[in-house]
Amino acid sequence: MIFLALMRPFYYICYRNRYQRVDLTTMGRPGEFIFYQRNLQASFYFLLCCLFACAPFSSQAEPQTSHVEQKRFILDGSKSGKDLGDYVYYFADAQGTQTVEDITQNTNLFAPLSKRRFAFNVHTHWYKIKLRNPGDLAQSWFFSTGISTSPLMRAYWVTESEIKTLVSVTDTSSFYDRAEQNSSIIIPITLQPGETGDLYVENRSIANYPLRLKPYSEPAFQERLINYTLINGIILGAVFIFFMFFFIQYLTQPSRMLAIYCLYIFSTLIFFSHVLGFNFRYLWPNQGHFNSLFTSVIGSITYVWYFLFSSELFELRKNNKGLHKAILIWASIAMAMAFLGFFTDTAYPMSIVALFGLPFPVLVGIWAVKQKMPSAYYFLTGSAIHCGLAYLLVIVALGIDFGPTDYLFNIVSGGQIVDLCLISAAIAYQTKKLREQLNNHLEQRIEDMEALVKTEKEKSQFLSQSERYILNLATTTHDIAQPLASIRLALATLEDEKSKAVKDQIENTLKYTNQLIRSVLKDSKTDFNDLRKQISVNDLVKDVSARHRDFFLDKDLRFKTYSQDIVAVCYPVMIQRILDNLISNALRYTFKGGVLISARRRGNSLLVQIWDTGKGMPRHQVNNLMAPFKQLNQEKLEKEGFGLGLYIVKTLCSKLDYTLTVKSVEGRGTCISVSIPDAVQCLVEYT
Repeated sequence: MIFLALMRPFYYICYRNRYQRVDLTTMGRPGEFIFYQRNLQASFYFLLCCLFACAPFSSQAEPQTSHVEQKRFILDGSKSGKDLGDYVYYFADAQGTQTVEDITQNTNLFAPLSKRRFAFNVHTHWYKIKLRNPGDLAQSWFFSTGISTSPLMRAYWVTESEIKTLVSVTDTSSFYDRAEQNSSIIIPITLQPGETGDLYVENRSIANYPLRLKPYSEPAFQERLINYTLINGIILGAVFIFFMFFFIQYLTQPSRMLAIYCLYIFSTLIFFSHVLGFNFRYLWPNQGHFNSLFTSVIGSITYVWYFLFSSELFELRKNNKGLHKAILIWASIAMAMAFLGFFTDTAYPMSIVALFGLPFPVLVGIWAVKQKMPSAYYFLTGSAIHCGLAYLLVIVALGIDFGPTDYLFNIVSGGQIVDLCLISAAIAYQTKKLREQLNNHLEQRIEDMEALVKTEKEKSQFLSQSERYILNLATTTHDIAQPLASIRLALATLEDEKSKAVKDQIENTLKYTNQLIRSVLKDSKTDFNDLRKQISVNDLVKDVSARHRDFFLDKDLRFKTYSQDIVAVCYPVMIQRILDNLISNALRYTFKGGVLISARRRGNSLLVQIWDTGKGMPRHQVNNLMAPFKQLNQEKLEKEGFGLGLYIVKTLCSKLDYTLTVKSVEGRGTCISVSIPDAVQCLVEYT
């Protein structure tokens, strides 16, 4: 709950990005944005205080003196593999100035490990265990440290007569300098019958990761090696299977998202292999210094790809620019840490970057859930598990002890694999949804093609009809030519005023010609006007609304209509086709808000408008969209439609002599208007 409370301001800053006009129904109370901005600053300083409040309680203070006699650990086979618990005493050497000789002369510096104080930036950690072999035979025991690499680790066996160095590992040591050729650092010790002494371990870990010593007898140690190899093999094998699966998918269907995800899985695989000690053992066994620095480097690179993938999965570049910029900033910082990691130790800075950067993928998941995007719940669950376990690992590495941490990395590794499974499920689910959308769009394309074919067919019919009218007109003209020829012949006989009969014939011929012309014009006008009908505008809008309302409910969009109670004489089939195409386009490109259909009288015209709150389009691209198979993003033609809707509408409007107007604002929405001209004679109040 504390984590969610602290992360809430980060979410509001990214989600309510900038001071801009927003929907008042979702914004909340006035001034809420300012409140959360101030709350963000308070939360930021609170987290910093939590991280650095260790100053009064760190190892800079006087060491705690032990007044309790340390118990001696008896080398008994029944205690093999058990936690040492109170047998381990601890001392934090803040400056790293103590030597083993100094430590053995001042044993009061040590206190029980379970009672140690929180130490944030300790230079060297000292551990002490009293041992005794009660048997009659020599015993070889192995103390597991739980870590594979360390800038400094030395183990000393101290008796009354000597100080013997058992292990000496530094950041320049090769793999072959280890006492035991094992992926993790092992401290071997052999005690003679009845021998007693003290085991001192000097350690400087990466960041402040705690050292957990666990004793094993020789048979138990061999069994542990088998189990250790098996578990780690399962972890690496699972991650490798994920990588190969998605890499093959990337080769068959290349995409930026799959490329980044493959890089993330590959980085995770290298990170696991490094932390488990396999990189040092098999890849660069003689490069101890590089091996010590590489932990922070590969961790930083892994987070770079993780941040970028969370942005790419939900296309934040265009859907949430504020959150996208925030993630790019943290990815850039992590990349800078990776670059610096080749030259200096960046474990502490990288821990801070992880603390403040890991919540952002969780915020991406929350935002995606609110937007009802496919696979959002899978990603949110996986990122929350990843963030929580990584927080646990980072906090332990910073020096906050939660108790036994023997299986901490295994738990984190398991959580990472669960995260990979959930993210893979998210990708699979998103791919399934995209295929469904592709199939739907393919069906839509078929319908659009059929509509286009139908439009062209009707256009051809109109052309054929026009040709028929022209033929009829030509025939009539031929008929007209005959009386005109008679007129010319009759006029030729008019030589005197006595030709009254001829003049009468001319007059009758002219009257007949006029009647023929009027008959042709009347027939043409009657044939064309037979296509127009008287309809109720209310009924037209209701019919269109009934056909499309369910599709808007599926996308959780509002769908409203407004129409005046009037009657229009027009082409109802054509009007319905125009509205169907415009509404389909509005539904396709609207992801939040809704669509409004209005039909009302404007002077002598009937004005039909489709308003939507979709992505909108730039002004310079409006004309391009009137052409067939043209869209805002031509690369996504197969995903979001096929660009025939507006072309069909334009063709119909041009054929019917309607006025088509498109007004759009990028990022806010579009209004498409269709005006029926010459409506003054065909609009009457509906009663």
